[in-house]
Formats: sequence, structure tokens, C-alpha cells
Amino acid sequence: MALFSSLQPKTKHFLGLLLAALAGAALSFAPDAWAGFLPLPETDDLDVPAPEGETAFEKLQNLLGPLGRNLRIIVGGVALLLIIVSGFTMVIAGDNEETVKNQRKSMTWGIIGLLLISIAGPIAEVFDFRQGNFVTDPEALVQRAELFDNTTRIVITFIKYLLGGAATLMFIRAGAVMVMSGHNEEDVTREKKNLALSSAGLLLVMFSELVVRKVFYVAAFNEDTGETEIALNQSEFMQQLVAITNLVVTFVGPIMMLGLVAGGVLYVTAGGDEERTGLAKKILLNSVIGVVVIYGAFALVSTVISGQF
Repeated sequence: MALFSSLQPKTKHFLGLLLAALAGAALSFAPDAWAGFLPLPETDDLDVPAPEGETAFEKLQNLLGPLGRNLRIIVGGVALLLIIVSGFTMVIAGDNEETVKNQRKSMTWGIIGLLLISIAGPIAEVFDFRQGNFVTDPEALVQRAELFDNTTRIVITFIKYLLGGAATLMFIRAGAVMVMSGHNEEDVTREKKNLALSSAGLLLVMFSELVVRKVFYVAAFNEDTGETEIALNQSEFMQQLVAITNLVVTFVGPIMMLGLVAGGVLYVTAGGDEERTGLAKKILLNSVIGVVVIYGAFALVSTVISGQF
């Protein structure tokens, strides 16, 4: 290396050209390395994907379709596993509000991601423009509306199952926290509020689809005009109102009657204790008001509104 570095630049260039010429001469007498690759084989002889379809878009769709479905299954499974882990962590977290908040956020994003994965295919069918702009075609618009309606039914059913599971987890967690809280009134009050909100949200989800589909979104074919008309079904609204009122009376009525009994027992056994006497009077008053309101609403719905005197 010291000898080569001491040479003049021209000498270095000459030696480089000489070595290149010798290497070229040696390679020229060697067998052709590329001879085994020529001629190129036909595409039928190669082990490459050959998707079906006449157009490039159809071939691409047939090639990427199975891959997309498998990817959705894998990602959906991972999202479902994360939701289960988050729910389990929320249950065992106890009164650690920071952990519960973080897991609730993770569960929310997991549910949103799982929902988007589930409806990606149906939504793509609704907004498929390969057959042209469906907005200007009434028949195509009705078909897409039916697809969207079916998709929303699937989504609503999916959400109902998820919310039912989430509400069950919240019920279990709230009950566990209330049991472990002991005499901590702040924790007990907070969990009572969570129970009430979870129950109200679950009932709202249960009745919302029923009311929308039975009352506000009633589609019927009019033979005179030859068109599908959407109108408000008043009779169905009355029936649903009566059913909801009966459900409330069935569950809340006995609780109010039990409150009357408990308030009476507490009042009798107060023994002159002003605090217990005041609590008993409060329970009795609230129970009486609740009974009057509930059964008054039941009587109003059963007679005046529904027309059954």
C-alpha cells in the first residue's frame, strides 16, 4: 500500500486501465452467467397470483379483496382483545379514577375502531360510483338507501351489544366499589350516579331504535300514487307510550310501595329520635309522591291518551 501510494497519478491510472483490460479478457472466456435466465419464461409457468377479472380494477379488487378481509379479521380480533382487557382492568381498578379514565378511553377508541372495520365493506357498497352517479337515478338512490338502512341496522345492533356489555361491566364495577367503599359516602354517591347514568343510557338505546322504526320511520307503499311514503304512526306511538309506562310501573311501583313500608317501620321504631323520625318522614313523603306520579301517569296514558275510558 505504501508503494502504491508513492506512485504518480498517471502511473496509477495506467495500472488501473491495465487491470480492467485483464479482467475483461478473463471474463470474456468465462461461460455466460445469464444464459440460464434466457429466454424469459411465460407468465403461465410462473408461480405468481393471477386474479380473475376483465378490467384492471376487477383484477386488483379480486387480488386485494381476500387480503383486506383477512386484515380486517386480524385487526378486529386485536381490537376485541383490547376491549376485553380494558374492561377487566376497569373492574379490578377499584377506586383508581386515573386507571379507569385511561381504560375507558382505550375501550372507546377500540369500539370505534372495531365499528369502522365492521362497516367499511357495507359503506363502500353504498357509495360505489362504478355504475355512475346514483344521486341522479331515483331507482339507484332507493337501492342505495336500502343498503344504507341495512347497514345502519347492523351498526345499531352491534352498538347495542357493545353498550350492553359495557353497561354490565359498569354495573359490576359500581357494585364492587360500593361494597368495598364501606362508609365512604363520596364513593357510594358517585357510584350511584354512575349506575343511574348507565341504566338511563342503556334504556335509551333499547327504546330509541324501537321508537324511530315504529313511530318516526314508517314506510308504506301508496297504491294510488305509486310511491313509498314515510309518515308518523300515531297509533304506534300511543302503543309504545303505554308499553313504556307499563314497564316503568312494573319496576318502580313495587319499589315505591316498599319505600312506604320501610318508612312506616322506621317511623314506628324511631323511638323519639328526631333524626330517624325526619328520615322516615322524608322516605314516606317521597314514596307517596312517587306512587301518585307513577300511577297518575299510568292512568293518564291508559284513559285520556289511548282513548280507553
